[in-house]
Amino acid sequence: MASALFAIAAFILFSSVFTLSKGNTSMSISLLIITCIIAFFGFLLYRDEKQGKQFKEWLLSNSDHIRTHGDTFNGVRIDNQTQFMQYEICFSWVLISYRIKTSYYVKEYHPTAMLNILFCLFTCLFGLWAMPLGPIYTFQAVNRNVMVRPKLLDTVIRELRQSTRY
Repeated sequence: MASALFAIAAFILFSSVFTLSKGNTSMSISLLIITCIIAFFGFLLYRDEKQGKQFKEWLLSNSDHIRTHGDTFNGVRIDNQTQFMQYEICFSWVLISYRIKTSYYVKEYHPTAMLNILFCLFTCLFGLWAMPLGPIYTFQAVNRNVMVRPKLLDTVIRELRQSTRY
């Protein structure tokens, strides 16, 4: 999804340059601001995918040791009592809508309230734009983000193992 956002940002940036060459400065500035917003969210999702993949591999390969003794990942202590948060995002483009889950975040370590706001903002900005599923997926994702509850280690490991089977 991050690569799709970067492609859209590049297209809008090209449009911004084109409108600037036509003498429409206010439209170029507006498109440049939109490009920056899309690129910011693209970077956020790219980082989420990359770190989520590393964390998932580490968690699955060390799950027994983490359950019994605990361990650290990137300076964060993970044990049986660690609480994880996971959010949903929705992205729509023309006729296609995606609703996916983010990677897991450690509740006490990551700024989970800020991440929740960012993912809800992303969903509201980019989720509504496809009919008929865009508004439906957007409502479901924002609802789940507002109602999200922390998950314990055993639940996260079970979900990760189930997702690798498919």
